Amino acid sequence: MSGPIYVRVTFEPHHRLSGSPTGQLIEVLVEVPFEKARQKAGDSEYENVIDYAALELAETVARTLAFRKIEERLTAEGEPAKNLQIPAGRIQKEKIVKPALDVLPSLEDIRDNCRACVLELKL
Repeated sequence: MSGPIYVRVTFEPHHRLSGSPTGQLIEVLVEVPFEKARQKAGDSEYENVIDYAALELAETVARTLAFRKIEERLTAEGEPAKNLQIPAGRIQKEKIVKPALDVLPSLEDIRDNCRACVLELKL
């Protein structure tokens, strides 16, 4: 295996005190270069170790993009974006074998040679 690893990361925030869902959803597709995941996995040859490293990298990249997109939306709506954070909640990370081809051109460089795009942003 040497091609990129695709991961769908979904953030489902919940209220801090009650723990009930907020109804918000942030879904991001991340493309992690195989070599970058392998490097993070300590140059392991084991596919499951490399996949785990890819999932961890994907979460970091997805958070970066989600922050950026939420900040853009708040700024456009005239809201202050100070102390912005994704509240605690459920985080799902899922490796995808082959993403939809129409999504791939939307991927933008985010960090660590990883590319990503927001699939859904419901605030």
